[in-house]
Amino acid sequence: MAEPPTPVYVDTVPLLAALLAHLRSQPSVAVDTEFISEGVYEPALCLLQLATPEGIWLVDPLALPDLGELWQLLTDPERELVATAAREEIRFCLRFAGRPPARLFDPQVAAGLVGFGYPLSHTNLVRRVLDAAVDGSEGFTDWKRRPLAPRQLAYAADDVRHQLSLRARLRQEAEARGRTAWIEDECRELVARVSAGEDEERWRRVSGASGLSRRELAVLRELWRWRDGLARRRNLPHRRVMRDELLVEIARRRPATPEDLLALRSLDRGSLRDEIRAIVDAVRGG
Repeated sequence: MAEPPTPVYVDTVPLLAALLAHLRSQPSVAVDTEFISEGVYEPALCLLQLATPEGIWLVDPLALPDLGELWQLLTDPERELVATAAREEIRFCLRFAGRPPARLFDPQVAAGLVGFGYPLSHTNLVRRVLDAAVDGSEGFTDWKRRPLAPRQLAYAADDVRHQLSLRARLRQEAEARGRTAWIEDECRELVARVSAGEDEERWRRVSGASGLSRRELAVLRELWRWRDGLARRRNLPHRRVMRDELLVEIARRRPATPEDLLALRSLDRGSLRDEIRAIVDAVRGG
C-alpha cells in the first residue's frame, strides 16, 4: 500500500504559485477549512486544506492574506469542490470569490441518499464508508495560534485526505442505485440555500420579532441595519453590540429623543454613548 502523501504547508508566495499551477489542471479538489467564529463579526479563516490525487496542501491565510486568485480558481465553472458539511466552505467562497462553487459534491449529503445515514460527521463518514479511522481530537483547537503543532497539522490534513475516496465510493453506490441525479440536485440546492441565506436580510430572524406590528417591524429593520454596520466596523458579534431582546424593545417603544432612549434601563450607556443619536435616527427612519 502506498504511503499517504506528506502535506505541504503553504505559507510563502512561491509555494502558493506552485499550488495554483497544479490546481489549474484538476477537475475535482477536496476542500476543508479551520476557522474561529467566537467573538468576531464573521468567521475568521485560519487554515485552508486542499487535496487532489497527487497531494495535500495546508494553506495559511494568516501568512498569505491575498488568496483571491486561489478562491477564483476553486470556484471556476469547470471545477468541482468536494467538501463535507459544506455550508461554511460555500460561505467562504461567496465571501472571498464573490461567487459560490460552480459544482459541489458533499459526501455528507451523498451518504444520506445512498443509505449510510444523515447527517454523519466526517469521522463517522470515513469509518462507515471507507472503513478507515481519522483522529477527531483537535476540533476545538485555537487555529489562530502560530506555529501550529504537528498534531494540529495532522488533524487538518486528515480532514481532506479521504474526501476524494469518499466521493469515488459514494458515486459508485449512487450509480448502482440510480441516484446520481439525486445527489447532484441536492448539492445544487444546498449551494442555492446557503447563497440565498447570505443575500437575505437577517433582521427577519431577530428573536421576538414575530409579535411586532408592521410599523414596529420597519423600525426593527432600521435598528438591525444600524447594529449590523456597527458590528462590522468593530468586528464584533451582533449580540455584543446590542441583544435581540433590547432591539425588539426599542422597536416597540420607538423612542423619539435621546432622553427617551436613555430611559431604557437595559441600555448599556457606556458602550453605546456615541451611538445614541444614530439609534434614534434609525427609529425615526423606520
